[in-house]
Amino acid sequence: MKPRIVSFGWETEPAIPAMIKETRSVRYGWLMVLLAVATAVLHGVFGVYYATHAEDLTSKPTLQMEGIEYLKSFPGWDAAWENDAAAYNRAALGVLHTGVPRNRTGGVSVHALVYDYFLAACYWIGGVRLYSIAIPQALLAGLTCLLVGRTASRMARPSAPWAGCLAAAIMLSNLRLAIYVGYMLPTVLLLFFFSLALSAAAGPRTPANRALFVGAMGLGIFTQAAFFVVATAGAAWLALAAFRHREAAARYGCLAIIALIGCRLALPLINFGGAPEDGWRSTDNGGVLWEENNPYYESMRLTFVWEPRPGNPWTVWRVSAQEQQRYDEYKERTHQDLRRAATLWIRENPAQYAKLCFIRLRTELGPYTAVMSPRHRLISTFYWLLIFPAGLFGLWQSRDLGLAWLIGLVMLAVFTFDALVFVEWYLRYRLPVDLALTVCAGVAYAGGLASWLAKRAGPLPA
Repeated sequence: MKPRIVSFGWETEPAIPAMIKETRSVRYGWLMVLLAVATAVLHGVFGVYYATHAEDLTSKPTLQMEGIEYLKSFPGWDAAWENDAAAYNRAALGVLHTGVPRNRTGGVSVHALVYDYFLAACYWIGGVRLYSIAIPQALLAGLTCLLVGRTASRMARPSAPWAGCLAAAIMLSNLRLAIYVGYMLPTVLLLFFFSLALSAAAGPRTPANRALFVGAMGLGIFTQAAFFVVATAGAAWLALAAFRHREAAARYGCLAIIALIGCRLALPLINFGGAPEDGWRSTDNGGVLWEENNPYYESMRLTFVWEPRPGNPWTVWRVSAQEQQRYDEYKERTHQDLRRAATLWIRENPAQYAKLCFIRLRTELGPYTAVMSPRHRLISTFYWLLIFPAGLFGLWQSRDLGLAWLIGLVMLAVFTFDALVFVEWYLRYRLPVDLALTVCAGVAYAGGLASWLAKRAGPLPA
């Protein structure tokens, strides 16, 4: 069998005998399809159950609710500051009524444009109720499972043909991802776009695959605000490919992603109408930075796991009079400009900020945050043990592949940004990394299984 031909981590098409290729595509392709169908069914059922029975919800939708009754079941609906799910619903109704997503005060909502239109399409087809969003997101979960399996198959050595099936099986069993199928969040749609980008990156270096990669990354940028971090890593990966191979498609793709990131970051700066205290506008204009970099966290110790302050029902922390005074002073000194308040606090407290960066990084590398319930911590720890150690080992095994370089850049970008700026309370912004490591874990488990079977079979007869 011919060895792989590699150069600076970018491989050409591996030389696999036609018989092995045919065996892998026929024998394991159908099994991956079955696992994808099972994922859609299992994640759909579990996602709907979790959305209607989660213990931490103050109000829950039911399967019988429709229209305004259903919308009122989401916390913050029609309040001055609507929560995420209520805000997405509001934007989707704006698309249905006016053709553009709108916030409560009538301004154009630009926070998650692709998801707003996706949600509006779901409601237009199935009506304003839970089934209308849960079923399409369950189908997306199944397609994501299939793409993850396909990517793992492309990434694996010829001696480990089970990689795709094992990666798909991990996706099937991952109830932490299934939680989001019934939630009004862009997570499932975003992971589908990212899995599509990974699948394109794992294929040959053709203009079609480069265009598919750029298109998937671009859709992700306008699906979730924080995805620009992952897209930046994708642009860097294409830049490396263009530099190494003088590849025009990679060069143009890199420039296209950079342009899309610039557009996404510039959107909040444009006044599209609506009240200035709109929740998304505050978030995009620096509210997130202040939320996790302020005097409330000065008493946090190095051994703590990251938590929201205030807002964690499991914490023993209570704000002191001195912390509250300092918190209010920074806001007053910057005239309620939250971005300036955060940067001012960071400049004046560099040692405290460095401590928070260390705590955030350690939490981001671990299985859970302090805000998760004991049940959620248990689930997250199980899947962290299943995915992360094997995924990192599989990534190291595949270090000669271009896809491994992309995954490494994504991990570096996500962990750096989250450590310096923001750790999402349920590690939702880390899920693209979890998905990529699921691919690598399938490769690692398949390689181990192949080695074990080879040892059991013993040496070939002379």
